[in-house]
Amino acid sequence: MMSARLPVCMLLLAVASMGCEATPTRGSAQKTTAAPTASVVPMTPEARTAPKPTATAASSATPSSKRLLEVVLVDDEVDLFAPEDGQVLPDGLSVVIENVPRGPGKEEPRHFLRVPRGDAKDVQAALAPHREWWESMLKKLPTGRRFAFQRFYVRSDVGGYQHVAWRSYVLHTEAVVDQTAAAEAVVKESTPESGLGLSVIVKLTPEAGKRFHERTRANVKRRMAILVDGEVMNAPAIQEAIEGGSLRIAMDASSVNEQRQQAKRLAAALNGTK
Repeated sequence: MMSARLPVCMLLLAVASMGCEATPTRGSAQKTTAAPTASVVPMTPEARTAPKPTATAASSATPSSKRLLEVVLVDDEVDLFAPEDGQVLPDGLSVVIENVPRGPGKEEPRHFLRVPRGDAKDVQAALAPHREWWESMLKKLPTGRRFAFQRFYVRSDVGGYQHVAWRSYVLHTEAVVDQTAAAEAVVKESTPESGLGLSVIVKLTPEAGKRFHERTRANVKRRMAILVDGEVMNAPAIQEAIEGGSLRIAMDASSVNEQRQQAKRLAAALNGTK
């Protein structure tokens, strides 16, 4: 028997993941409390006009503008994967419905794409056989928006985790803050009280901290995604304006040793060291 593993990645202080029911319109039912971890597809509407890579090239393609760290608003105004009359999904892909925050006192259903992993090493490779359909979805993206993906894991009764799929988000292209806003990054060990694994505490520069406070104040009860190396780590709901100018990014690797190495690499990269 397998149970879903939902990695934690949260904004320090006032942000918590919002629980939601996620019911696939195709495939077996799922229940999610936060989005799973994953790979961003380098496919904005602008990228669609670039030369098309082969399936092999697509599996290893990465965005030339990929940033080490980004905090980006999720666009839940749109619902690009809502079922339409006559719509046919490529074999293997499915659409899942979840409840998302849309502001104070508001919660509405939205749909996301679930891409099974199979033997693919990344979501680009998983989508490569469906490139024509995927490019048709890119045409539906509003100006200033992009797709991003997050991995979904399951845990077996015998221990260990298995990455089985990716899920989609529609994000704003512009980041609220990125790695240039990091004044300092330190590894924080896990504690029983926090319920989190190892994490990285990122202290923002004063200017970035002020901008972060303003944007969170303007988007209370809406989702904000944290991306590391272009991958969505999580997309929690902003509970209130966040002061203090710090982020906490929890590592999602399956073992403590892997979490420690992951945290050390991220902190070192953000601090500009090897």
